[in-house]
Amino acid sequence: MLDVICAYRQDGQKKHEAGGTLMGYRSGQHLHVLRATVPMPLDRRSRISFERLDPGHQLAVTKAWEESQGRIDYLGDWHTHPQLNPLPSGIDYTEWAKLGSTLDKPLLFMIVGERSKIFAAYHVDQKAISLTGGK
Repeated sequence: MLDVICAYRQDGQKKHEAGGTLMGYRSGQHLHVLRATVPMPLDRRSRISFERLDPGHQLAVTKAWEESQGRIDYLGDWHTHPQLNPLPSGIDYTEWAKLGSTLDKPLLFMIVGERSKIFAAYHVDQKAISLTGGK
């Protein structure tokens, strides 16, 4: 799953931001990511922004939930940033807070940088906790 996401890194000047949803299951406070959607035709993409607009993302989550009899669920979102060391924007923090208050369960948000860095935030109890990692 991480290989699929990392294939969208903005490692060239003309590559636009990309993103999608993360799906998997929760076990206590742990999240197990099993699947991810990728950019779809109706999403809005530019060099410095990504808006997940295509209903195909929600359809994929709903289908996974139904086929797994409720085990696989929406866990969060991922997107790219045109930065070596990606950091969340104000828009990112605002969106994470909205989703966190609406869903009231642990969520994961990932921002994939240009090369090897990935910023991840674990959102629980209305707080985003930064995680570190890379691939």
